[in-house]
Amino acid sequence: MVLELNLNIFELLFFSIGLVFLCEGALYSLFPGYMKNICLFMLNSKDDKIRVYGLIFCSIGLILLYFI
Repeated sequence: MVLELNLNIFELLFFSIGLVFLCEGALYSLFPGYMKNICLFMLNSKDDKIRVYGLIFCSIGLILLYFI
């Protein structure tokens, strides 16, 4: 079974942004205490450490998009 989406670039862009909001909203609504702890961790971390985490997650996202 193959799932196929025939979207133009703008539809794909809005679909992707909506999916990000959906995932973010789900995390905050399902795990509010954990998300507060993550925010506190970010506030207490140095900029370089946050930058490394950001690059790691960007790399993971690119790899996932490559395989999709």
